[in-house]
Amino acid sequence: MNVLSLAAVLAASLPGRYECTIANQAIVTEAGAEPGAAVQFPGMEGGGWRFSPHLRERANAASEVEVRWPANPIQIAGTHAALDVAPDHVVFLAMARGPCMFTELNCASLIQLSTREDGSAAFTIMPAGLARDASGVSSQFHVIFTGTCRRQGGA
Repeated sequence: MNVLSLAAVLAASLPGRYECTIANQAIVTEAGAEPGAAVQFPGMEGGGWRFSPHLRERANAASEVEVRWPANPIQIAGTHAALDVAPDHVVFLAMARGPCMFTELNCASLIQLSTREDGSAAFTIMPAGLARDASGVSSQFHVIFTGTCRRQGGA
């Protein structure tokens, strides 16, 4: 392996600190995708769509992700066990007590994070969702958030 190849492998290694920004969202209901639909979050104008995951490998244990998000609109902040599903690709489940943005009692989101050759990362967040109509009938929906992350200095 030459020096440039080794540098690319090390740059793409997943453990470390990242600064992530949500760039896109899509809404999927029981009826299917809703093109152009977006969820509006009160008070989330400006820099509120940023969060900071810190991925750590642990000896003889699952990797873990600590998510820092001061605004925390979809309740994913905290420390979570992570599952390596491919080289440089992890998934984790964030669970929290309510109140929740998309559910009535407790909150849950599936988060996927994977690195790119340049050391940046891409992510997807899919919170559990439930909508109740005026007559009290509930149905499932999902808001799928995507975006990118920049690696921060140090690990």
